[in-house]
Amino acid sequence: MGGEDGFPSIDTPEDVWQHIVFGEVAVGRDGAAVFVSVESECSWEPEHGLQIVFRAGRAVTKVGPFDGQYINASADGRELEDVVYRRWSLEP
Repeated sequence: MGGEDGFPSIDTPEDVWQHIVFGEVAVGRDGAAVFVSVESECSWEPEHGLQIVFRAGRAVTKVGPFDGQYINASADGRELEDVVYRRWSLEP
């Protein structure tokens, strides 16, 4: 069963895990900070998947489509340094 615009219908927050297949885990540094990046497949974004990044194993710093960056600021400028999730837009 699909939801709006072909997205899966997810009834509760707990159900989201049924739509994720965890994949590669990478550990890296940005300066002195250590990050753990988990790249996963997800049913709502088959092209880019899902990336969850942890800083020092204690705090989530980024959730969204996989782009290989550890924080949103790495890809989009320092004004997004404290943004954990930013919805991608296909429009310019």
